[in-house]
Amino acid sequence: MRKLRYFIIFCLICGLTGCGFKPRGSAEMPFKTIYIESDGFSFFDTELRRSLASNNNVLVVGDSREAELRLHVIDEVRDKKILSLSNSGNVREFELQYRVSYQVAGSGLTASGARQQITVTRSLTYSDTKLLAKEEEELLLFEEMQLDAVGQLLRRLVTVVFDLPIRE
Repeated sequence: MRKLRYFIIFCLICGLTGCGFKPRGSAEMPFKTIYIESDGFSFFDTELRRSLASNNNVLVVGDSREAELRLHVIDEVRDKKILSLSNSGNVREFELQYRVSYQVAGSGLTASGARQQITVTRSLTYSDTKLLAKEEEELLLFEEMQLDAVGQLLRRLVTVVFDLPIRE
């Protein structure tokens, strides 16, 4: 029985490697060094720095003069709006919104200095009988939204275009 299990696992591994499957690696960034300027400490900032540090071809530097690219996280806003009410007027559903405004600058950038924004929205059902659980769910949703915003920002940084020097 045990040998059969190992044989099945071996066949699965061979099948996955034979079809060309490989885990997605880190994206190739068009810059080698980045300086991140943000106001205060936040989960978004920490996760962004961690994600960039785990990328083997990018170095997060502490001095803006050493960086090819400068990223300024201008602000982060959490918003909570009532989405729907029950017949008795009690809140039934909330809309959670997380917005990050940032600016990318660097020498040689094609489009430099424009303020950009990432917005992530989720809905949250609500019940007065499960107050503590819904508060915890809200915190987890905001954390997930911040992770989603970090992923979106990293995908946008991959598309940063530098002016190429003209060869003579």
